[in-house]
Amino acid sequence: MLRAIAPYLGYLYMTLVGWTTRWRVLGGERKAGLRRSGRRFIYAFWHQRQVFFTYSHRGDSAKVLVSRSRDGEIIARVMEISRIGAARGSSSRGFTAALKDMARTVEEGFDLGITPDGPRGPAREVKSGVVFLAQKLGIPILPIATALTSKLVFKKSWDLFQFPLPFGRGIVAYGMPVAVGPDDDPKAKAAEVKAALDRVTDEADAAVLLEPSFVAAATARCVALLSTLLAPVVAAGFALKMLASPRRKLMLPLPEEWKERTGRVDAGKLAAAPARPVLWVHAASVGEAAAAQLLIERVLGRKAPPSVVVTCNTAAGRSRALKIPGISAAWLAPLDSLPTVGRFLDAVRPYALLLIETELWPGMLEAAFRRGLKVGLANGRLSPRSFGAYRLFKPLISPFLRRLDRVAAQTPSDAERFLALGADRDRVAVCGNMKFDLIAPPAGLDRTRESLRRLGWEASPLLVAGSTHPVEEEAVVAAFQQLRRSHPGLRLVLAPRHPERGADAAAMLTRLGVRFALWSRLGEGLGDRECLLIDVMGVLPAWYAFASVCFVGGTLVPVGGHNLLEPAAHGKPSVFGPHTFHTEQSALALARSGGGVRVRGPEELAAAFGKLLAEPEFSRKAGEKARETLAGLQGGIERTLAHLGPCLEV
Repeated sequence: MLRAIAPYLGYLYMTLVGWTTRWRVLGGERKAGLRRSGRRFIYAFWHQRQVFFTYSHRGDSAKVLVSRSRDGEIIARVMEISRIGAARGSSSRGFTAALKDMARTVEEGFDLGITPDGPRGPAREVKSGVVFLAQKLGIPILPIATALTSKLVFKKSWDLFQFPLPFGRGIVAYGMPVAVGPDDDPKAKAAEVKAALDRVTDEADAAVLLEPSFVAAATARCVALLSTLLAPVVAAGFALKMLASPRRKLMLPLPEEWKERTGRVDAGKLAAAPARPVLWVHAASVGEAAAAQLLIERVLGRKAPPSVVVTCNTAAGRSRALKIPGISAAWLAPLDSLPTVGRFLDAVRPYALLLIETELWPGMLEAAFRRGLKVGLANGRLSPRSFGAYRLFKPLISPFLRRLDRVAAQTPSDAERFLALGADRDRVAVCGNMKFDLIAPPAGLDRTRESLRRLGWEASPLLVAGSTHPVEEEAVVAAFQQLRRSHPGLRLVLAPRHPERGADAAAMLTRLGVRFALWSRLGEGLGDRECLLIDVMGVLPAWYAFASVCFVGGTLVPVGGHNLLEPAAHGKPSVFGPHTFHTEQSALALARSGGGVRVRGPEELAAAFGKLLAEPEFSRKAGEKARETLAGLQGGIERTLAHLGPCLEV
């Protein structure tokens, strides 16, 4: 009677433990890669931890080798109830019959499970059976380990057998697949399998001890659920705001983009290279995608590079990401809800997630954590204003920051802010700003030089105002018109931050009586124009090379500043306003070195511009200091790569 009901009791107990244990999977992309390739494989796990394979892989199209013993009969019956097939036999009894059974299993499309040190040891030593099986069937071996915080250890058993208990935390970890060729030496390959199994078992044991407390896990889950509920509301509000703004044209592709926003991406390109693991890089928009480029290029330049996919919050960012050589795909980021991010992860199956700057989204981080992704933050930045807001919600933010495997902060101040919000001190390092490594004089200035000829500006001093916003554009034009009285040959190049605002900027110039030409319509016979309005992306950096005075926008208004060092690549100083909380490192460095001029407001612009125009030697020396400042700030990409190493390793 007891033998008849024992399998059912065993199944019910395993179900109880499974339901009451907070589980996380590590390395799931390794299994997913084998599945995408259409190959079957052998699960290899130590006999010490075989019990919970039954629960964690039930219904998983697997068949496990079970010894021909009385206990084996019960185990086989539990597996049958759990929808896992059992092949009877071991390396010492009935192995030939079991081998035939398993060969049929592979042909039928099932994976295999085996304890390479079972059924009687020696413990954690790989016998030849698993290697022989892999050679005969022509399939790889996938090491797997489970680790639990709640368990009994039978210290008198030959392998210190572990029996799981309910109400704990658990890890299921997959190691790197071990390929077994027909000509491989069995002993050497057995040693390789043992090393892989020991490694993944030790990783699982270490990881389970770092699992968050019940309170931290519950808090993170609740915040992610709240983000899930709010995501449609936020998306609708953003859409309405855009429709009411001058940038409403950006909403036209929304019906086509909605598929990507809901996580329904075409991962066909990844399926074409199933053996390559996938690295997911998430950037907010154009600037962050540009900052990620050098990092991605270094990763793709390695001996065995992963596939890289990039997501961005904006269509402009996605367009910029598509220009990064070698990436497999670039998509719009899914809405920050658990279903949409989960759908994206199901399609892409990445092994790691790299976030750029401050992209800390609750749904994304929770879903990534639950799937066992390694998560790193590159170019990490927290402005004083953002830090003040985050600090109010520290109890809700800390659980997510503690889940970051690595934080590469831009500055010591950024690092301290992350630590103050709950990041692990051992995982945070100051690495510098990767964007600085991208700054270099653009190649091919001929088009800009030709434009100067068409405009008749070859001998004219130029005031180049880049990345400007409303209000500060009027201030720049006012300073320009004032300086024209003492410098009648002065010409203005105006480049709004968002080119789609070109019509608004043109209307402003017309209202103020400024004769201007549009870059997109530049041709011969322009007549006497005093201003060039740049209404396309990617043109501005070349104009800094010909500037007499450079102004960088987003600084007279509380936007936080844009790339203050772009003029420095040409040996030109920058003039900028007081609002530099997004670019404080470069603003302070330029101000201290004398390579930049900070003004307190619009009323000081004309004086700052005038000094640079009236004193060429002062301007030249300031430009040299700006170039030296840029050189001193570069090198962040290498420091970031070194610190993020554990996140990039497959």
